[in-house]
Amino acid sequence: MVRISTPILSLLAATAIAVPAGAAGPPIAYAKEAGSGFDLYLTKPDGTGTIKLHSGPARNSLNVDMNPVVAGGVNELAITESRSTGFKIIRYSDAGVKQPVQTVTDACYIDSMDYHPSNGSLLVIRRCSTPQLVEVRVWANGAYEAPIAWTDGMNDAYSSARWLGDGSGFLVMHLDVSSGAEIQRRNISNPSAPTTVWSTPNYTSFPSSLDTARCAGVLDASCAKFLYTDQSGQTHSVTFDPANSSWTDHGVIVAGSEGHYSPDNASILYKARIKNGMELRISGVGARTLSTRSGIAGSDWRP
Repeated sequence: MVRISTPILSLLAATAIAVPAGAAGPPIAYAKEAGSGFDLYLTKPDGTGTIKLHSGPARNSLNVDMNPVVAGGVNELAITESRSTGFKIIRYSDAGVKQPVQTVTDACYIDSMDYHPSNGSLLVIRRCSTPQLVEVRVWANGAYEAPIAWTDGMNDAYSSARWLGDGSGFLVMHLDVSSGAEIQRRNISNPSAPTTVWSTPNYTSFPSSLDTARCAGVLDASCAKFLYTDQSGQTHSVTFDPANSSWTDHGVIVAGSEGHYSPDNASILYKARIKNGMELRISGVGARTLSTRSGIAGSDWRP
């Protein structure tokens, strides 16, 4: 059962509008090491306007996902803390003035979360111990919907899941010790019938992160693609045919991990390992280094 510490602001209201990245507060969020914990920052793609938004608890890494929908002029993002179950929602003004943090209390850890491109719901992977369970769900209007997919996590498991850019469905990574690793496409209209858009017979080579391209409308060739990080920490680009399960892995696109597309898919936000720590970088159009010589945890570029 999910208990909400503060009232939910409905993100499905008719007044909600989608605001282009950069028009509603800094569109990039990242967690940077600070002492024994991590601080959460917002910044613009050119590296200006950097704002410290939140400080996480000691000995906890932070993962972050940004909501592309802005309701009533209020920005929103969700975070998880590595040693805590459930997740937190942070709302803030364009200037980075934070509202009271909303805690979503859950008995399970959240291994992955991604905001829907238009309706404010969260695609979530929950990892529970009592009973032992790994499941994919949607969290909307303050509660979880029925599970889409689930397993006991013994011989197979789900990890990162991301909405497709048009909101018609999502991609999810699935690991099976007997058959290998794959990235599944599931349509929200029939989520129990997945198709494969990438696979490897070696389950130890399963990707460690996933991001889907942004769409302005329907899922076509311009956004039927995704990024994944391989086991060596390199980010690959993959295109797939929206009409079937064929795909092409184009190999390493950036020498770093946890790649995120920019709103126009022309740039990639990623983490690069250096001698003294990590750098948060942008490749492609507007290439630059945003943060250097420090531990970098989760990051996101708002669609």
